Amino acid sequence: MIDKIFTAILAAFLVSPAATVSQPADSQLAQGIQCDENGTTAEMKACLERDYKIADRKLNQVYRQLIATVEGEEKRRLIEAERAWIKFRDASCKFEAAEALGGTLEGLLFTGCLTEMTRDRTADLEFYLAQTEEKPQMGRITEIVQGDIMCYVTLRDEANREHNLGATFDICAQSDRLLNRTVSLQYGVETVNDCQSNEPCGKTREELMITDAKIVN
Repeated sequence: MIDKIFTAILAAFLVSPAATVSQPADSQLAQGIQCDENGTTAEMKACLERDYKIADRKLNQVYRQLIATVEGEEKRRLIEAERAWIKFRDASCKFEAAEALGGTLEGLLFTGCLTEMTRDRTADLEFYLAQTEEKPQMGRITEIVQGDIMCYVTLRDEANREHNLGATFDICAQSDRLLNRTVSLQYGVETVNDCQSNEPCGKTREELMITDAKIVN
């Protein structure tokens, strides 16, 4: 428990100076704060709060970029997922902070946990954003195969490049209508079974996949 607490606290002092001054606002957050691992509790608290504000600002920036790429049901699900994640993050960090319940370190551990989970979430959203930017938006579906955990679609884009894409089972159900047709695609983040078969094993993961295909000709 002690190692976990001090890891969270010391994380604030491992950020490079360049990282904290890359943006004017971040530099202002760091101004006047002495990030010394042997500093006072107030100084450690200020450092952790600074790092959390920087991480939260970055998350909001990536979230705005991602939500601008989606619409309709996909957008609604993203908003719903982000709200659920915030509740999960806060509850998880309160639980972790309870290891130092009532002590001086409780607040430090809570803020350190918020920062770590926020950075992880930012990395997840950056991954989804990169996938959205790279995935084809239109093409001709040449094959649709139903797998254990998702539907698998082979598509040739407008430059005749082949793409192997994951899709919801609803896309497989429309195979007769969609096969060999040119379609416009929409993508969304879905939770899938992370097992070796279609039998549930208690493990899941999130995948960016085709959620809708509209025939364009």
